[in-house]
Amino acid sequence: MTPERLLHELLGLGLSWEVIEIRFERGSGTVFLEIRETPRLWESARCPEGGGLVFCYDHTEVLTWRHLNIFQHRCEITCRLPRGKCRQCGQGFRVRPPWEGLSTHFTHLADTGLIPQQITWGGPPLSLLWDDCELSSIPRTVVKIPALCVTQSTKSEPMRWEMVRYADDFVILCPIEAEAQAAVAAVRAWVSEAGLVLHPEKTRIVDATQRGGFDFLGYHFERGLRWPRKKRLAKLSEKLRAQTPRLAGRSLQAIIADVNRSLRGWYGYFQHSKANTFATVDGYVRRRLRSLLEKRRGRTRHGRGSGAPPLAQ
Repeated sequence: MTPERLLHELLGLGLSWEVIEIRFERGSGTVFLEIRETPRLWESARCPEGGGLVFCYDHTEVLTWRHLNIFQHRCEITCRLPRGKCRQCGQGFRVRPPWEGLSTHFTHLADTGLIPQQITWGGPPLSLLWDDCELSSIPRTVVKIPALCVTQSTKSEPMRWEMVRYADDFVILCPIEAEAQAAVAAVRAWVSEAGLVLHPEKTRIVDATQRGGFDFLGYHFERGLRWPRKKRLAKLSEKLRAQTPRLAGRSLQAIIADVNRSLRGWYGYFQHSKANTFATVDGYVRRRLRSLLEKRRGRTRHGRGSGAPPLAQ
């Protein structure tokens, strides 16, 4: 049995999908599994609206899903998902792959390990609760948050909470502030019984539709947008400054190659940020390189690039 066939069986892809390539990037320590659909997919696929026969007319760009680690190495699934179109109504849709979990960026097995529970509701989040458990008495491993009890609101309707968690950081989305307060009480009661302590500064309720927002997993979320938090921008700024010193003795090509490697990795994680984030980073890099060139050309003036401010400012 080939490695591709073995992983095909382990992932339970069936006859509609196949693993076509497995590669390991030693530098990042990541295993990539490339998957594509087979012709058998279109024999059973049906229109999600009317149930009619469909055909493949297009594919998405390469998408990535975080999967469970393989031999302690990060594992990601990549695939250009097919887009189908109904032969009867002409409705187009993106085919949902069998490995995709609750999030479009994680497989369902990764969700099992990272997000043990999620209670969904219909409507935009009006308030958010950000909790950070301080693990003081147990090893720093993935904490299994139990199912939150669903109680009744004043309108005799079940509370609608949605939890998103990674390790000991999680957010709970609620439609109204009253339910967010109830979520705080429920989580405090559980962590107390488990011998854990909620971080007193990071445990708070915010209105995500207003200015201020909250930070989670390197991103800042606010008013329906997201961008890198200030600490992440400051860290990128420090790294770029170290890679582009004005007195560097290396060639410009070598310096640019190092900068590009850093930017590719940074963009890989923060690619879902609002658009002007990248224009700001691009301008900062250009100013740094311009400053380096000014120095090498022997110009006494510093130019606009030498005093490039940190990205987080």
